[in-house]
Amino acid sequence: RHPNSHGRNGRRRAVNAQPAATMSTGPRLHPAVMSAKDDLAAGRNKLRKQHESGSLGVQVCAHFAELLDGIVESLFHAAVGELDRSLQESALHDTCVVLHSGSGRREMAPFSDLDVMLLHPRGADDKYLPLVRRFSQHLYDTGLDVGFSARSPQQAVQFARGDATIFTAVTEARRLVGSQALFVRHDVASEEDW
Repeated sequence: RHPNSHGRNGRRRAVNAQPAATMSTGPRLHPAVMSAKDDLAAGRNKLRKQHESGSLGVQVCAHFAELLDGIVESLFHAAVGELDRSLQESALHDTCVVLHSGSGRREMAPFSDLDVMLLHPRGADDKYLPLVRRFSQHLYDTGLDVGFSARSPQQAVQFARGDATIFTAVTEARRLVGSQALFVRHDVASEEDW
């Protein structure tokens, strides 16, 4: 039986009260995610005002793409920064963040979905799993509608062969940050297999 929360005089008394500072509020968002959320809200507000003042839609979309580029890059670097030191250096040099579709074309309406792929070397799925988890979680925590994948160039091409949507996304890919050489291998593999 639970204790009665009312005393003899009918007044409420606290049951198992803890000071607010010690109560758990659940998982906390990474500071980079909080910053991204703030930047996103401020950026959308600024873009709305620009559009209302007569800026062309294509300009608003381009500015929103620039805003998202900065946010995605910041979240990638935050995720890399959380890795073991031994993995940080290789993650920066051996992986690549690729944007697809509207993100890849730099044509992002203010509430468009964001298509992101973390490209990694063949056979390195397990090695970069901690980065995949952290980076994708940061992206999802922003509240954006995110389509996320982590693949080697060969895997990206293999998936694209069997799905017209993925094929289109791969052909509209753009490197945001990371290994240029890996992205070139992705592009070459794509062209050779089509």
